[in-house]
Amino acid sequence: MNVHLIFNNTYYRQIDGITMGSHLDTILVDFVFAKLDNGPLKEINDKHDFYFRYIDDTFIVVNQNIRKEQLLEASNNKHSAIKFTCGKELDNKLHFLEVLLNRKEKGSISRSVYRKSSLSSKYSHFLSFVPFHCKRNLLR
Repeated sequence: MNVHLIFNNTYYRQIDGITMGSHLDTILVDFVFAKLDNGPLKEINDKHDFYFRYIDDTFIVVNQNIRKEQLLEASNNKHSAIKFTCGKELDNKLHFLEVLLNRKEKGSISRSVYRKSSLSSKYSHFLSFVPFHCKRNLLR
């Protein structure tokens, strides 16, 4: 894909990765992760209690006998261009996408809406190289 941008009067062209906002991005990510889930990551995926993936975001629950650092390191060694990160649980709370999960004392989990604090209200210039459908969606 040909993705271009200008920053500080310097012209850049993306040479690797999938373009965000492309009509194909979700399909390509699903294809790549399905191959990883059933191939190199299969032995890792069999070691946890719960696994959920939404496009390129993954939520995994492991029992206390599995060290999450080892699981993260093993996952990151399976593909050179794909790196996983691990969210930190604070005060029995962990967010995944737009959901805040709150672990209760008796093992149950409550859910609420999570809003990131990183809202900047900054947008790309309308004449930038951003796909038109992304610009149009801002106006809706």
